Amino acid sequence: MKRPLIVLSPNILDKVPSDKLCNNTSYYRAVTAAGGLPVTCGDLDEETAAALAERCDGLLMTGGVDVDPHRYTEEISELSSYETRIDDINWFLLEAFRKAGKPIFGICRGLQVINVFYGGTLIQDIPTMCGLPETKHNMHRWDPPVPSSTHAHSASFTGGSLLYEILGKESGVNSFHHQAVKDVAPGLKVTGIADDGIVEGLEGENVFAVQWHPERMIAEEKQLDLFRKFVELCR
Repeated sequence: MKRPLIVLSPNILDKVPSDKLCNNTSYYRAVTAAGGLPVTCGDLDEETAAALAERCDGLLMTGGVDVDPHRYTEEISELSSYETRIDDINWFLLEAFRKAGKPIFGICRGLQVINVFYGGTLIQDIPTMCGLPETKHNMHRWDPPVPSSTHAHSASFTGGSLLYEILGKESGVNSFHHQAVKDVAPGLKVTGIADDGIVEGLEGENVFAVQWHPERMIAEEKQLDLFRKFVELCR
């Protein structure tokens, strides 16, 4: 059976003395375990992104730093840390795969950038803007540290949604973010939510996204099933 080519959006590492475009190995492992063939890309323009979308079968928007608040017309909080070069790459990729009508799956920052791309906004810092403990949605703040597959909290899912089909009514999830969806973009629907109201899942035409990191939880069949479903949609 054909192994669909899945493009992983990149991150930037080690800017000095020379930068590297990279991604965590957990994304590659999850896509491969689900039957896909992961590939990545570097700097690109509209033409290059369109060529990728023509030759590849799906787009995985990975986690990373914050989205530039200027992208959703807000002033920059001192708590935001963003990289405009990554935003530029993301926008070219999202536009190309959207135009091609091919599946898009977003993870953590991937969910947030998808929401902004389609016209939504973000909460720039959950603890200061929502009054929630900084440890609730950011396991990096836990002391002592725990494995990244640990459940931080649970998320519930909307009946009839893709996430409900895969995960059921409720699932434990990990959590590594300080930002979240504020205004949901036109054309997207909230299909997953935490008990404190933070958005955990979005779905739209040819696109779905989760706020947690299922690629770090693939020892759980239902978390791996998210990637299996994505690969199935890409065939």
